[in-house]
Amino acid sequence: MTTTPATLMVVDDDPEIRELLADYLGRHGYHVLTAEGANALYQQLAEHTPDLLIVDVMMPGMTVLPSVGSCAKPTTLPSSCSPLALTIPTVSWGWS
Repeated sequence: MTTTPATLMVVDDDPEIRELLADYLGRHGYHVLTAEGANALYQQLAEHTPDLLIVDVMMPGMTVLPSVGSCAKPTTLPSSCSPLALTIPTVSWGWS
């Protein structure tokens, strides 16, 4: 039986953090999409339905709660889709 990997979307304006997370999650079997800000997030959501959004809460020009709340509108995502949003502050990761 083959399972489809969960689709995650990493949203962060810092390319180093965005790519670090995407690479790490990809190596662990997830299908990872990335977006560098609110506009890119909404463009991606028009084409994809992620299972989880990972959003930088300190990103300029984007307040997380209104932005994530608007992602759940039926015009953006199917009404049956209810992605979980994990918000993370920008920190030094120290992953190896």
